[in-house]
Amino acid sequence: MENSPDGVFILLDGQLVYMNQAAQLMFGVDLPKGASIPVTQVLDPSEHERAARNVALRISGVLRGATSYKGRRADGSVFPIEVHAVPLELRGRRGLHGIIRDITTRRVMEEQLEQLERSTVVTRLAAGIAHDFNNLLAVIQSNAEVAERSATDPGVQASVKRIHLAVQRGTEKVRQIQQMAKTVRDGDPHRAMYVNPIVEDVLELTRARWRDEAESLGIQYEVQWEPGLPPPVVGSRGDLQAALVAVVFNALESMEDGGTLTIRTGKDAAGEVLITVGDTGEGIPGLELSQLVDPFFTTRTDRQMGLGLQLVSGVLERHGGQLEIDSTPGTGTTVALLLPKADHGPTEPPPPPKTNLLLRSSSPSVPEPDRPRTRGGRSVLLIDDQADLVQVVRTILEIRGYSVDTALNGRDGVALAEATKYSIVLTDLGMPDISGWEVARCVREAQPGTPVILMTGWAAEIDDEKLAENQIQELLPKPFRSEQLLALMDRVLGEVD
Repeated sequence: MENSPDGVFILLDGQLVYMNQAAQLMFGVDLPKGASIPVTQVLDPSEHERAARNVALRISGVLRGATSYKGRRADGSVFPIEVHAVPLELRGRRGLHGIIRDITTRRVMEEQLEQLERSTVVTRLAAGIAHDFNNLLAVIQSNAEVAERSATDPGVQASVKRIHLAVQRGTEKVRQIQQMAKTVRDGDPHRAMYVNPIVEDVLELTRARWRDEAESLGIQYEVQWEPGLPPPVVGSRGDLQAALVAVVFNALESMEDGGTLTIRTGKDAAGEVLITVGDTGEGIPGLELSQLVDPFFTTRTDRQMGLGLQLVSGVLERHGGQLEIDSTPGTGTTVALLLPKADHGPTEPPPPPKTNLLLRSSSPSVPEPDRPRTRGGRSVLLIDDQADLVQVVRTILEIRGYSVDTALNGRDGVALAEATKYSIVLTDLGMPDISGWEVARCVREAQPGTPVILMTGWAAEIDDEKLAENQIQELLPKPFRSEQLLALMDRVLGEVD
């Protein structure tokens, strides 16, 4: 028992009268021969009542098998333990004899596996949602075409064109989701393909992370895409996409306050396919580099689950490739994916690189409006980097009688707020220059008392406490209907009056 790696104990009348060396080290206690400590000393107070009840049930033979508790070390730290015990009678005293195991590592692995399973479930659900969304887009597209043929008003025609553009962007997103989900569900046969289109699809798939979500948090990433002329490869498009997505996400995680993400393609000295993903993040110490592909290992325990590079390594192994990592702490990391070139390429020539890939979606320009003609309770400052949305919202508000100034970025909006007093300010959260939080702060300084409504597609992640902290009156989730917008405006202005 003294040499057992598990903690061994004897419990009599609620007292631990024996703990082997492993058990003493586990809890940070010293229990000399002949001494004892109450069992409550090694348990979190929340477990005392349950433990007493379970001890009685075990002694009587009713409770069997393992039981988990929150253990408590001498320094007050709490950790999960698992107890296996059987009844014991010693010198006329009844109690328990058994082993205690620290299951912290196991719990972490269980939680990470559960997260992985949830991710798989979400991916499978996405396939079904994408199918339904495609049907909805088809209805929108066909009705827009009918409206376009019968519309004579130039304003209506312009609105229909914006609908067409939105449907096209939505259809492309759905295609990408379906492609990724199909790989998870059915697998993806290996075939000859070019890698540049795969990288471009990955940039599109991850755009919400490195642009939209980042902007909503006030973080700026500069993404650089430098396509070379690599030879074709033979492989699974879905697998290679998943591997690149994992590498990109890891790179973004390493740049907590923003930075530069650079993706290049080309050939190595031997003529094999080379894809590199570089970041300007915190870098990785040399001692940890060899562990990066181990399951569940992560340098950021507060963030991702540590399966990303293990997934990448597995994909490359199945493709006959290899993973190379070069990192300097404080400077950044470069991850290189090396793949064997195909003996025979696709029948069609490689498509040209998408030169406008990193640009924002083209949208109709918003004409510079007149300054608000009506003051009092009817002047609005509308700030959003999506020009087509600005056009629609401005039209809705002007029909209701509001006078509206617009800005397509946060800094221009702040400049307007510093020059003109408004009745209300509507601002997007994620913008390319400054976030909606910063806009709200500047508006408070420029014109205290002016209510601010925050518009965002990330509404589910924002709680009332965050709004109150930033002194924002209301949250308007995107997408929204005109009735929601107008009702919210009336309520906020009514409260101000």
